[in-house]
Amino acid sequence: MFRLGQPLHAAFKTAAELDRAAWHRPDALHTTVHLGFGRVPGHLAALIHLTEVVVYRA
Repeated sequence: MFRLGQPLHAAFKTAAELDRAAWHRPDALHTTVHLGFGRVPGHLAALIHLTEVVVYRA
């Protein structure tokens, strides 16, 4: 999580590492994931993350 005073690149790196670790869990698609707007099923969170990568990577 980003903290005030923390360099942005360090905050992004931390968030990316946590995200990667979460999606490497064998049950990731079958759990509930906490996103900024609330809790969603894992398969929906994966779709949201994929969409964000595709949209914001371009």
